Amino acid sequence: SYFVNHNSYLKLAILIKSPELPFAGGTVTWWEKETGESVQFGDVLVEIRGSGGEDYPVKAILPGTVLHVFAKAGTEVPPDAPLAIVGEPGEDIGPWLNLAQS
Repeated sequence: SYFVNHNSYLKLAILIKSPELPFAGGTVTWWEKETGESVQFGDVLVEIRGSGGEDYPVKAILPGTVLHVFAKAGTEVPPDAPLAIVGEPGEDIGPWLNLAQS
């Protein structure tokens, strides 16, 4: 399982990314949680099948709501690619969208 660093004291949306090394890239195989669904710490959000056939479950690192999904099932993703934004409903995710597109 792979996690993104966060500050648990702040109520801010976070960017969930694909694994870093040794992950060499892969394909999003399925989403367990879709946009608008609530998540709890440790819930599997998405699974990625690595180029070598290994499966990488990506888990939520804090409770919240899936606010945006970047990579749909079947999408190829490189290491450290944006996958989703998790936060509170109504939260401004514009900065994360801009960061993910740069």
